[in-house]
Amino acid sequence: MGLCRYLPTPSDRMGILWSLLAIEDSVIVEYGPAGTTHFSMSLFGELGVDQQNRLFTTHMSEDDVVMGDVSRLEKSLVEVDQGYRPRVIFVVASSVSAVIGTDLQGVCAYMQEKVDARLIAFEQGGFRGDYSAGIQAAYRLLAEDVAEADVPRNAGTYNILGASAGSFRMESDVREIERLMREAFGMELNACLCLDTSVEKIQRMGCAEINLALCEEAVPAARILNQKCGTPFLTGAPYGYAGTLAWLEKIGRQLGREAAPVLRAALKKRAAEAMQYRMYGMMLKADKPQVAIFGDAPTVAGLSSFMDELGFPVVAAHFFVFYFGIVADITPPVALAAYAGSAIAKSNPMKTGINATKLAIAAFIVPYIFAYSPALLFENISGWWEVAQITVSALLGIFAIAASLNGFLYKKIHWVLRLVLAIGGLGMMIPGTLTDVVGLALVAAVIVYQKLRAKKNSAPQVIE
Repeated sequence: MGLCRYLPTPSDRMGILWSLLAIEDSVIVEYGPAGTTHFSMSLFGELGVDQQNRLFTTHMSEDDVVMGDVSRLEKSLVEVDQGYRPRVIFVVASSVSAVIGTDLQGVCAYMQEKVDARLIAFEQGGFRGDYSAGIQAAYRLLAEDVAEADVPRNAGTYNILGASAGSFRMESDVREIERLMREAFGMELNACLCLDTSVEKIQRMGCAEINLALCEEAVPAARILNQKCGTPFLTGAPYGYAGTLAWLEKIGRQLGREAAPVLRAALKKRAAEAMQYRMYGMMLKADKPQVAIFGDAPTVAGLSSFMDELGFPVVAAHFFVFYFGIVADITPPVALAAYAGSAIAKSNPMKTGINATKLAIAAFIVPYIFAYSPALLFENISGWWEVAQITVSALLGIFAIAASLNGFLYKKIHWVLRLVLAIGGLGMMIPGTLTDVVGLALVAAVIVYQKLRAKKNSAPQVIE
């Protein structure tokens, strides 16, 4: 989409800032105009990040942009180094400096001799993906350039990778992981990318026994640390009682020891108690409770498994979005496939798109069947008959709706019968045996009537 009415998806630049702001003994110098940094600081305040004083901007003038002058950046690096004495200065490109192609790495290379702090450049300015790409880039660079390879192993410590300010309630998640690791294995957190950490802790990441990568953005950094320091890693986060137990068992296999028996017994008991919720769902039959989950990919995947453990099926929102994304190819105003076909047939593009929409109306209806009847996706089913019933009723319902909208079955359909077909088709798509029977009766009546009328009209006329 080229137009955003509300707040757009944060860019890779925002992901970088979210990650770097949590590192003590470091500051961020953004090479760009003051406005972008002001917006960032306001957003960080809303997220509860209280390290905004680590973020600086150089102020770029129009002459700086036109002439490519970086003297403001050079002076800013010296001023920040002398005034705040950080161990690391992260030089981040704004959208403006990224557009004009400022060589921040080159500037950091020759300015390194003039400052005591280590200079690390990030040249992403919001054009290389969304915030997840920026988070991944920040983790990779920290693992490559800051983490040291030759550090002695410190038994009983671990690192967390994949905790940034933009993640929902990440701080509470990290504290829960700390509790689990302490109770299960007696281990303490060494460094966390990137939450309440420091340059020194990141430098000593190689001393940990294991790295816990909570999200996919952290996996490349975990692989770098594995190659660099030989540290094994585990991907994924603990969600649910059974999920947490499985997660701890995987860690135990990596470490070569089992989790504490007391904690394992407590989790097994909680997992067994959770089965009662499944019984409630079975007792409710057709009125089974459903849960809709919205968030980033790791959160949705984890909470979905937990809800499934409790017996609360998750609405198939992924398929819902998928279907509506696909039908954009045939529905105006996008209608790329319809317009391409129109160009080949030399027809009116808009009329072609409208006809394509009518013919493919089923694609608009199927996602709603997923949401209201998860059995169609083999979710939360009681037996094979439930899948068979919803499959047959959905196919017949879609057939009836398509015939109603196109106005033809065995012959042209009267508008009254088209209305009856539509009602019957919708009835068969609504979960429940009663609606299926009523809908089937209406559709069958119209089909039989149309069939008989078509035979009558096609019968040869006897001339006396």
